[in-house]
Amino acid sequence: MASASLEEEDTELNFGKLLVRTFSSSATPDSKRDAQCKVERLNLLNIANLCIKNLIDSALKLGKVIDESFEPFQQFFVMLESVLRHGLRMKRNILGQRKDYWGPLEALEQVAPDSSEIVKSVQNLPNIRTNHGKGRAWVRLALMQKKLAEYLMILVESKELLRDWYEPRAALMQEEGSVISGLLVGINIIDCNFDLKGDSLDTWSAVLDLSLYLKDGNYLEKSLPDNNKKGDDSEGSDLSVLIDQKTYLEEVNRNLNTTVNTLQSKVKNLKMTNDDLSTQLTSCTEQIVQLMQERDILQDANNQMNEVSARKLQVSLFYYVE
Repeated sequence: MASASLEEEDTELNFGKLLVRTFSSSATPDSKRDAQCKVERLNLLNIANLCIKNLIDSALKLGKVIDESFEPFQQFFVMLESVLRHGLRMKRNILGQRKDYWGPLEALEQVAPDSSEIVKSVQNLPNIRTNHGKGRAWVRLALMQKKLAEYLMILVESKELLRDWYEPRAALMQEEGSVISGLLVGINIIDCNFDLKGDSLDTWSAVLDLSLYLKDGNYLEKSLPDNNKKGDDSEGSDLSVLIDQKTYLEEVNRNLNTTVNTLQSKVKNLKMTNDDLSTQLTSCTEQIVQLMQERDILQDANNQMNEVSARKLQVSLFYYVE
């Protein structure tokens, strides 16, 4: 099993024990590391395939909106977090906090401008303070918008961007990343609803239960009675509540879109008014300049007339004195 608990943030998650491979004692450290990373990538790919298939099959059986308490989703998030952290460089911000995979997700808007809306939404969530929580919130928002596969495909194709955040051996830098992002396309058929304001994503933790994907299941639970059937009825009622919540949120979203359109129309009208006022100001300024020029001309003419009158007066006085 692999854990995604907050206490293990400083340890890179991997599923290296799924495949066992020995290396020659004469192999160089770099070649050993390359081979180990290849095994890790293959393990991640195998687990991703199993998790995604199990999630889709389980969701289709329910046929309703699903929230994060759905166990296959828990397994999916652990798997995806492992993929996003594989080969991640140890970068820190100015406060000394690890950027985690929030860094490349935030930088994705450089090549996918539409993703900036998710980044802004995450940054506006009041209860999320760490980069770990922001990365998890980004993934959940992208899932709800059915954009996760598209954005990860763009991220995988943007090698120049990835080089700043990942080692060359990382899963996202190799062909396994392209395959995993392709597998994620199938999740778009699932309608999900996550309460990001209520979830404590900074301290979220879950463990990948490999027994769900093993043929013989969990050995320790074979002899134990199955007491999980009692929760099926309550599960159905919880899903009905989620559907109501989704309907309400969709109505709120429509109202917000209407408000945004109204405000955009007002901004457009104000801009047109501002342009008209600017045109009037320019016209008035030109008129003022023209009037000042006319004033200067009239003032010069007046000065000339005064000079002529003064000369005539002097001549008249001269003849009068004589």
